[in-house]
Amino acid sequence: MTEELRQNIIDFQLGKLSKEELTLRLPFNMEKKHENLEILIDGVIESKDSEGVEFGLTLIWLLEENKEFTDLIHKIILQPWHSRYEDLIHDIQRRKENTSVPIIKEVIQQKFDFLESYETGTGQFISQCGYALFSIGTDDAINTITELSNSDNEMIKREMNYQLKRLAKNPDTEDSDKTPRWWT
Repeated sequence: MTEELRQNIIDFQLGKLSKEELTLRLPFNMEKKHENLEILIDGVIESKDSEGVEFGLTLIWLLEENKEFTDLIHKIILQPWHSRYEDLIHDIQRRKENTSVPIIKEVIQQKFDFLESYETGTGQFISQCGYALFSIGTDDAINTITELSNSDNEMIKREMNYQLKRLAKNPDTEDSDKTPRWWT
């Protein structure tokens, strides 16, 4: 990612450039935006550029029209060296794409230094992954919740058992549930 592109994204984030102005300054053809963003994200990943992740996500979320960049979100969330896991899992939950199920299954079982660096980080992320699988709600997602409910990792096991109970009951009574969670 060039310094000029970084500065243009910063100017957009600061409100100095509109979406239209930033789009006009992009160093690639918008008709091939997926291919160009993929090259940009691959470069960020190859160089382990945490700041580049921020800029890449800004472009993805700005230019996306119909969930066409889900594969790029998947590439980023699988990387163990940045700090945007929670934002990314929320985005995946919002997308409700079945293609995200194996990605969630993989990332929920990883340890990320950033999440481990604060006391509740890993537990919160595991919970968010459970909610994402629940929201996706496909047979694959439910099967993954069921499989992970037998995990050797106690946090994952508790959270997935909680999600299984949510699947089996009336959502109106969810708040009264006393199922152990990751923090208990």
